[in-house]
Amino acid sequence: MQNIFRILFTPPILENEQRTRSARYLTSILNIVVLILLILALSGQYIVIVNVVFVILAIATLAMHFLIHAGRINLTTALFSFITWGSLTFLAWVGDGVRDMALVVYLILIFFTSLLGSPRLSLMLIALSILSIWSLYYAQNIGLFSPISDSLLANTFSLTSIFILFASILYFTIRDLDLAFSASIDKEKMLMLRNKELLQLQKDLEDKTALSEKATQKAELQASRLQRIATIIQQIVFVQGVDSLLAEATKLIGQNFGFYHVGVFLLSADRKSVELKATNRALNEETKQELLADRSGVINKVARNRQAQIVHGEEFLFNLSDTRSQIAFPLIYGGTFFGVLDIHSSEEDLFKEDDIEVFMTLANQLALVMENTRQFESANLALAEMEEVSQQYLRQEWTYLRQRKSEKGYRYAQGNIEPVTESVLASTDSEGVLNVPVKVRNQIVGMLQIRPGKEGAIWSEDDVELVETIADRVALAIENARLLEDTAMQAGKEGALSQFATTISNVSETEKLMSVAVRELRKILDASEVSFELKDTK
Repeated sequence: MQNIFRILFTPPILENEQRTRSARYLTSILNIVVLILLILALSGQYIVIVNVVFVILAIATLAMHFLIHAGRINLTTALFSFITWGSLTFLAWVGDGVRDMALVVYLILIFFTSLLGSPRLSLMLIALSILSIWSLYYAQNIGLFSPISDSLLANTFSLTSIFILFASILYFTIRDLDLAFSASIDKEKMLMLRNKELLQLQKDLEDKTALSEKATQKAELQASRLQRIATIIQQIVFVQGVDSLLAEATKLIGQNFGFYHVGVFLLSADRKSVELKATNRALNEETKQELLADRSGVINKVARNRQAQIVHGEEFLFNLSDTRSQIAFPLIYGGTFFGVLDIHSSEEDLFKEDDIEVFMTLANQLALVMENTRQFESANLALAEMEEVSQQYLRQEWTYLRQRKSEKGYRYAQGNIEPVTESVLASTDSEGVLNVPVKVRNQIVGMLQIRPGKEGAIWSEDDVELVETIADRVALAIENARLLEDTAMQAGKEGALSQFATTISNVSETEKLMSVAVRELRKILDASEVSFELKDTK
């Protein structure tokens, strides 16, 4: 039962707002029509046939609620309109004809269908209503029926019902229009709000686009700077010597970035100050003194705080004519401070905080290359010293070897091999003589001299190359033999020393030990005389 009442008196919610509004409007009017019909039927002021029509129309109107809940709005409107129109026409036929007040409801019915958005149905009802009025007139005029006037109270009930119905339709129409107008205003406000939000979103998007473009430009600038830094480092990495390295670095930095002045200050030997070591342009003595005078300013701050420093305009403690922006970086590698990289530009406010990271990369890379160059120079110096010691040792050993040997070398001549005790080498200017030095680790230890078998013969390049190769092999073999001989001599000395120590360690008496010592030393050294005597200590 509750479901039936809910269907009858509660308008449904359909798929769109327009149909829902029509369903709500139609439900309200049908409910009022049913109520009016029941009141008229129960009033007792009408004949039986009229009351029957009122009841049938009320039942049909109630049944139409099910069509409304089924979403058949247009069908419900058409059925209600035609059934009501037919009922009104019948009531006029059995009533007062063209004077019957039921015909006034035609206008309400046409107005009702127009409000529900059914213009065709309204036109059809207008045509039918006009036809009905003239048909009633004709029928009444020729006497097909006799008009029956309602009582005064019945007419009052009918007029009241007509006014209630029209007022209800008018009320619900105005209310529905007001709701539609309010909804339209709300939609307009919502639309304005959304437009405002869209404008704000558009502005935010434009701002973000501008920021993105700015960030892109900044990224491209940073990438370009990093590329130029990499190019500079690649060009200076193989420069030998710290002074040459710094001179080349300052020149390349100035050229690649357009800085009119680039200088490098290095820590002094006493580590108490920094000194200007290189610039990208020639400076007169006065300018150099100005730069050095800045020890108490920007350069000194960087050296003291180990942090980059940006200077603009009036903050300069000195001015190199065109300087409008200055930035300085500490040169640090592995925690060791080397000096300061000083950069000047003729552009106003060129350097920003964002530039510190990029140019700090340049300073760090320059410090790394400086350290590598210093280590390379130190390694080369140590290697040169080692090479000099090695050459000196080699010369000493070969000098000692020549002193030990009575033969200076060997000579093959006229089918015989004979040792030589004095130099027999001909002058290097002698015609046809081929002289090839024998070298051990770039040290000349001997000379191969070859005379041709025929007078006037000329040595070919292949012959010279062959002799040089043989000289290298001879040098290697002689050096190996010398090392083997030295090793054997050292082993002999070690063995003799070990034997000497073993012999004297078994003697416990002082007199006997001295006798054994001189005897063993004579054997070891092959000496003609060995003496040992005790001395008074002072």
